[in-house]
Amino acid sequence: MKSLLWKRLIEVQNNKIRLAFSLLISTLVLFLSIFVFKNNFDIVFAYFPMATMAINQMFLASMDDILFCETLISTNISLKKMWWFNLIFVSIGNYIISTTLIVICSLLLGVFPGYLYLVQNILSFILSISVLGCATIHYANYSKINQCIGTVFGLTFMIIPFVFVKFI
Repeated sequence: MKSLLWKRLIEVQNNKIRLAFSLLISTLVLFLSIFVFKNNFDIVFAYFPMATMAINQMFLASMDDILFCETLISTNISLKKMWWFNLIFVSIGNYIISTTLIVICSLLLGVFPGYLYLVQNILSFILSISVLGCATIHYANYSKINQCIGTVFGLTFMIIPFVFVKFI
């Protein structure tokens, strides 16, 4: 697992443009939902992690996510372990990005969500991990059923940001 973490950290260091793009798109969606579409800040606070995860998966996922497994094929790390690691790494990274952005926005606006919305934010993180896991299940096993599941949830991830911005 240390080799997977090392590989991912090297990728993040070498792809600073992707990280900046991720922050830019997430910030844009946050401002659109709050200022343009005038969504309730509590609801935005509660569900922004899921929208951020969907945005970043949609715009930043690449073939490198699949191909980075080839460099570790000679190790004893299975595809399932690589899938779990990718799921955890992407989920935690996106949750940190979304939480940082929403807290900064909350402080700038002087609006603080209630306890219920904090709990919904955490539950949104758990839901995001679940949907991302289903969308990338084909990394763990290349079976036909996993590819079908991955396709359905991958398309769901493409719809979530637009639903978040416009209808919440």
